[in-house]
Amino acid sequence: MSTGPTGPFRFQPAAGTLPNLPTGFTGTALVSIDDLQTAVGAPIVSSQDKYMAQFQSMFTMDPESTKTALVQWVQSGSPPMFPIWTCIVPGGGQLCSDGVFRNGLGFVLFCLNMSQDSVESTLSAMFPGITVTFALFSGVLTVAVSI
Repeated sequence: MSTGPTGPFRFQPAAGTLPNLPTGFTGTALVSIDDLQTAVGAPIVSSQDKYMAQFQSMFTMDPESTKTALVQWVQSGSPPMFPIWTCIVPGGGQLCSDGVFRNGLGFVLFCLNMSQDSVESTLSAMFPGITVTFALFSGVLTVAVSI
C-alpha cells in the first residue's frame, strides 16, 4: 500500500488553473488607516473622559453630604477605613489613548494624570487632621477616613 510521496513537497498547480489576479488597484480607497485610527480612538478617549470626570469627583465632593458622612463616622466611634466616597472602576484592562492597556489603579491614575502620591496628598489637604486612604478593592475605588 502506497502512502504517497516522501521528502520535500511543493505544491505546483497545473498551468492555467489559477485565476488572473489584478496587478494594481486603480479605484477609490474605501478606508484609510487614518479613518480606522479615528474610529477606534474616538470611543477610547470619550470613555476615558467619562471615567476621568467620575474619578475627579473625589476632589469635588459635596461639602454637605461629606460632612454628614464624617459626622456618622465620628458618631459610630471613628472606625478605621470608613468610606466617604466610592466609584466603580471598569473591570478588565482598558485600552488608553496612548495605546497601553491598563487596569485597576493604573487606569484611574492614567485618567487623573496623577501619581498615587499626588492623589493622596491632595485628599489629605482636603481633610486636615484626618488620615485619608485612597484604595481600590474589588473594582470599587474608595476614599476612606481614619484617625
